[in-house]
Amino acid sequence: MGLKMSALTGKVITNKIRKEVKMTYTITLETFNGSTKKIAVPSKGAVAQFINQYPQTLPVGISVKMSCDALGIRGTLRGSAK
Repeated sequence: MGLKMSALTGKVITNKIRKEVKMTYTITLETFNGSTKKIAVPSKGAVAQFINQYPQTLPVGISVKMSCDALGIRGTLRGSAK
């Protein structure tokens, strides 16, 4: 952070640098034979959307364990695609 002294007022002027921090949420998928895959999503809403839509891509009878440690979510997604 840079500090300058104003010649007119004698007050200290600060130059604040605003850093944008982008939070990503990591979803871990694990099959029942032990294979894992990590998927990064940008928001809580994207995590919810993934949880709602991913089972529609899995065939019936296929399940995967799912977790998102940042949100404390853990469970099993069961396939519903025909």
